[in-house]
Amino acid sequence: MKKIFKNEKGAVLLFVVAVISIIISFVSTLSLLSMVRTDHLQTQYHNDMIQEELFLRSESVRTERITQEISGNFQENHTLEIFTPDRATTYKISNIYERTLTNVETIVKSLITAKRARSFIFAENLPIKRYTVQVLSRKPLSKFQYITEHEKSENSHYGDDIVKFWGPDVLNGPVHSNDDIWIQNGGGGPNGGWPTFYDLVTTSEHILHWPNGGSVNTLPTELIFRGLPDPGYIEEVPEEIFTPSAIDIQTYGIRPFVYRENRAVYVKISGAGFSSYYRDLDIETEEFKVYSWYPADDEQANAVIAAGGNWFEDADEIWTNNINVIDTTWTPGPSGTVNNQSVYVENELWIEGDVGGMQTWCSAENVYIVGDITYIGTTPGNPPAYEVDGQCVEYNTRDIFGLVSEEKIFIRYKHYDPWLEEIRDDNCNDIYLYGAYAAIGEGDPLIHGNNACHYDGIFTFEYQHPHGSTPNFEAPSPYISAEYTITLFDAGGDGWDDSSLDVIVEGETVLNDITCYGSENTYTFTVENGDIIETQYTPSGYANENEHTYEIYNQNGILVVSDGPFPGPGITYQVFLPPGQDTLYTYIDYHKFIYPPSPYIPPDIMGFELHGGDPGPCLYGMCGYPTEGFFPPLADPNGYVVSYPNNGPGYTYPYGTDYPHYNPIWPESAETIVTERGAIRNYGAIAQRRRGFVHRSGGDPLNHPTDNRWDLGNWYFDGKHPSTGYAKDYNYDCRFLTKAPPDFPQLYEDWGQGAYSTSLHRRSWFFKSPPMN
Repeated sequence: MKKIFKNEKGAVLLFVVAVISIIISFVSTLSLLSMVRTDHLQTQYHNDMIQEELFLRSESVRTERITQEISGNFQENHTLEIFTPDRATTYKISNIYERTLTNVETIVKSLITAKRARSFIFAENLPIKRYTVQVLSRKPLSKFQYITEHEKSENSHYGDDIVKFWGPDVLNGPVHSNDDIWIQNGGGGPNGGWPTFYDLVTTSEHILHWPNGGSVNTLPTELIFRGLPDPGYIEEVPEEIFTPSAIDIQTYGIRPFVYRENRAVYVKISGAGFSSYYRDLDIETEEFKVYSWYPADDEQANAVIAAGGNWFEDADEIWTNNINVIDTTWTPGPSGTVNNQSVYVENELWIEGDVGGMQTWCSAENVYIVGDITYIGTTPGNPPAYEVDGQCVEYNTRDIFGLVSEEKIFIRYKHYDPWLEEIRDDNCNDIYLYGAYAAIGEGDPLIHGNNACHYDGIFTFEYQHPHGSTPNFEAPSPYISAEYTITLFDAGGDGWDDSSLDVIVEGETVLNDITCYGSENTYTFTVENGDIIETQYTPSGYANENEHTYEIYNQNGILVVSDGPFPGPGITYQVFLPPGQDTLYTYIDYHKFIYPPSPYIPPDIMGFELHGGDPGPCLYGMCGYPTEGFFPPLADPNGYVVSYPNNGPGYTYPYGTDYPHYNPIWPESAETIVTERGAIRNYGAIAQRRRGFVHRSGGDPLNHPTDNRWDLGNWYFDGKHPSTGYAKDYNYDCRFLTKAPPDFPQLYEDWGQGAYSTSLHRRSWFFKSPPMN
């Protein structure tokens, strides 16, 4: 070693070795530092992954709640920061919300990235990114073929007026109510009088046997409930929180119509296009005299006139009705297209048509279905989809329709069509309704008290309590008049000197001391049918009376009577005018009845108070025209008609009529009123807050408490009538399990009732590789 130190070359060698040792030590140190740093970064990255996953999991819950309140597609960005003594980490979270077209699913895509800053280095973007996809499923009302909050009718303010399922009711989709479901044997149908359910029936209460209230165990459940899972029904399930709203339609729907008070919008759909009319109402008060007798048709009017009678004079004026008369004006409305979207109408909506594509229509007021609503891609009577072995096989993949009322949905009776300019009765012999229907109105007990049930949304039909009323007719007026002329002639051309003539009609002088001033003079006067015309001639005493002549001509210029030369003291002539159909009689019942009914009507004219009455032997099973009365003897039910002029001992007042304008085409004879109107052939879903009637027996005591009382303000419709309404032919559209009409109202599910407008159910949540950009 000493030799090496003493040797110059050896010293160099040692130096080199030392340097190499230092280098090795330095490299080792760097390597160790690198390993430590890598291990530290990996630990931090692992912590970041855990932290980001925790954030994403909490984000999934937060986004579920956010999505309760949003619609449409949008992106949301926000940041979270975590501080430690030696660093600050910023996490950037980006959420993309994508609502599917049918509004059944909402996709939430969440990406989280991190940036870290330390005291001794600049901030750096970290390579760790986490990415999740969450599929949230909404629960639109169309998920059920039939759903209600209440199975009790609008008459519930009188007590529990229960509406039952019975023999004609056959449903093949899921059914739910938050109320007791009642089952009745009766009404015929294909199942021995029992209703038939081919899918699961659920209730938050119980299934009961009408009328004794026996439990479901007292029913032949294997006949009634045929759905799966066996036994086909479940009681006491959690309530579906029935607080749907049309907020999505209000927010995102198009609004092509102009609002006006007392307006209805009539829409006809053709594919994706529509056309419309506005129906506007102007209301004015008019006076109508009530008479002790008034003709009901042209035959009666003609018979009286032919006999020389005048019912305006022979009958007594007994009352004056002050009536709000409605003047209806139709004007063309807008037309347009609905391309996979919703439409919001602020007025009452009348609607029908053949639907193409996906569309939802909603009214802030009542909706009236005035004709079939069908799909372009489906032949009426065929389903748009079949369920086969638990799978929905779609035959129509394009057309989906929704109809929503924020009040009630009615199937219209008969109606005026402004396109055709005629009355249509399409809905009186079956009606096809494809799509999902929701009547979501809710009565407010603070405003309506016990009557709030009458303001709940229902799916029902119009004109449930029919009675006959007197139609308009054309007939001669008892005051038919004409203009007659009388011409005075003087053959000498120098006038009548001091001679003169009076013309007297029905004892009243209408022309006094008329004379001729030259060769001739003509005078006019008015006469009515049956009038007696008399003349009184006063001669002057001069010898030229042989020059004086006069002639009377009728309204057609035909000579009817004359006198002269040497006129006598006078002539007599009775006017006979041709009847002619010259007068239109309208609002007949306003002249035959005291309206509205009033307890202050004097007792001696009570018989003219508007009323209906027990049909008894009346024609067509209901009171009202053409049966004008019902009094002994039974062989003469039309006592009122034959008792003209109603001022003698055989006087009979009119008996029974419809309430004015309760019938949408009032007045209508009982002879043409349609009571049994076929079937509702629905291929879709029906949701209503309260169970609406689609068929009435005609004798419901809650709506017919007496035999002679109309009181629509208290929902009394007077008198009995034949059964009326529709049978049910309800078929579920299984496409609604995965699709819904655009912006269709939702049910709550996960979060309960609160500040949220809908509810969502998490169908899936999973991690994916982050996108490249």
